[in-house]
Amino acid sequence: MRAQVVERLCRDGFAEVLVYDISQDGRIGHRTLALGGSALLVAEGIFAQEVIADTRMRGILDDATCVRTRYRWAALRCFLTRPTAVCRP
Repeated sequence: MRAQVVERLCRDGFAEVLVYDISQDGRIGHRTLALGGSALLVAEGIFAQEVIADTRMRGILDDATCVRTRYRWAALRCFLTRPTAVCRP
């Protein structure tokens, strides 16, 4: 599904995307995301590697760069405890 949204963004310049709220631990709606003529799309988060693999298979990926931070253990802790607290590294 994520790769389909990225493909629509690349093809049409806009797509309907889900809106999440961490404090509510889930989806709270949707909105239109428009690239505004930009040729660059940044994907982040725990599903970024899936977007990379899927868009590469669809032939719409130009380049992918992985940026690591020193906060990965804090980010993992936050992901595992997010329903009970908001974490900041």
